[in-house]
Amino acid sequence: MDPKASALRRPTKKRTTIQALSLDILSIIFSFFDIVQLIQCSAVCKSWRTVVDKVKLLQLQYHKEQESDSSGICDASTCGERSWKRDLEQIGMDRHRRSLQEGSIAVCQWKGHSVGVDQCRMKMGLILTGVGDKVMRLWSAESYKCLDEYSLPDRAPLIDFDFDESKVVGLVGTRLSIWRRDAARNIISSRESLFTKALCMRYVDPEAAVGCEDGKVRVYDMYSRKCSRIIKMHQGPVTCLSFNDDQLVISGSSLGSISISDLSSDQRANSDLSHAPEASRQVMMTDLLPYKSALSLPGLGTNLTPVPKLNNSSTNPCPNYLVAYAMPYLIVFHYCCFHRNKTCEIRSLCLNPWSHYLFAGSSAGSAYCWDLRATNKPLWETRVSPNVLYTMHHLRSDTSALVIGGIDGVLRVVDQDTGEVFSRCILDESSSVSNRSKDAHGVIERKKGKRLPEDARIDLMPKTHRPPITCLAVGMEKVVTTHNDKYIRVWKFKK
Repeated sequence: MDPKASALRRPTKKRTTIQALSLDILSIIFSFFDIVQLIQCSAVCKSWRTVVDKVKLLQLQYHKEQESDSSGICDASTCGERSWKRDLEQIGMDRHRRSLQEGSIAVCQWKGHSVGVDQCRMKMGLILTGVGDKVMRLWSAESYKCLDEYSLPDRAPLIDFDFDESKVVGLVGTRLSIWRRDAARNIISSRESLFTKALCMRYVDPEAAVGCEDGKVRVYDMYSRKCSRIIKMHQGPVTCLSFNDDQLVISGSSLGSISISDLSSDQRANSDLSHAPEASRQVMMTDLLPYKSALSLPGLGTNLTPVPKLNNSSTNPCPNYLVAYAMPYLIVFHYCCFHRNKTCEIRSLCLNPWSHYLFAGSSAGSAYCWDLRATNKPLWETRVSPNVLYTMHHLRSDTSALVIGGIDGVLRVVDQDTGEVFSRCILDESSSVSNRSKDAHGVIERKKGKRLPEDARIDLMPKTHRPPITCLAVGMEKVVTTHNDKYIRVWKFKK
């Protein structure tokens, strides 16, 4: 090595991270924030939540707002801790809904990948994007800077992914891979060909559920690297999945059916409908037996009344049925919407554990909602778009607003209780770019979004203003979208 070149080389600086700030400094910074900003900070990580809780910043800010509002929800001097926390959460959710419904829209977009990106996840103030090229990237939801990259271990395609505080989990070809997010990163991968044509994945530690083309959902223990159960849930490919902390696996299929499996029940272990009693197998087949009595679903603690299948013929343009049976504890909602005598695919699913509402989007542009506690038919059905609905999501603790995206490129906000579409948004390409910034991944463009009237002719609007929304994720007063192009867009709503 040339000694002169070595002498001229600048010494490497140790990168300063947010963890370098003391709790006292963080407390001072957080004291300038309003309620919504404090809630956002609490969701970033456990250490920040500890600071907010320890100094009682949320409680102080809540009392300030109550004092300035004579019609406050409760008296700040007598309000108990549980009550003010509940009221505080309601204030945050109300502001979030009003922002989505009426607020101004600022859109930041940047080219995050070398080829089209069509998947995104957002939590803890972070955005993870991928599917398209051979890398996943982690971004700041505020500064839009790339914080980390996760390269795929081989040439197999990335199909689906998610992340949490400590790891990133990806469905790569026919295997599951786990990337640790700490400095000493390594990759844990399952053996090859664990799944046959996997299409989607969701996980709740320590298990991951993988939906496959053969209609089966394979439940995989991520740390023992073994497939613990195989569940036959559909006759056609599994197109979308939901997997929650209550061990409920919900799947949608290309044949228009939605199935729910309760993994917490011992009788479900290693179950496969091919080994179920004949009467149970007939429920999944074309000739369904009419069931009259109400059957209890373990894990949900509720009764559902099944109804017989309607005649599946061209004379019945919209057959719909719900079927439940006790063996092997699998409940199957079949809501088949026919358009030109073709069954609609279920393309997106979303379960709200707070309201027990299950939302689904179809390839015909219809959105559905079921209340899992008490009903045997959709709570509501709304044709929100003339074309396929690819994605839907809501803020984790929000029971009011559901955000939906699809092939027509319109970002829609729907009332979770009624199905009413109360906002339709697209990118306003005519708005001047007020500010541009540049980082290692190129230019970050700042534009505006606009709301469409109810009678707007979407088909007459340029597609550059509304590229297809392949995936979206909802945060507090913001939505991130991907469009199967190079752009990542963050929509910020301000009341």
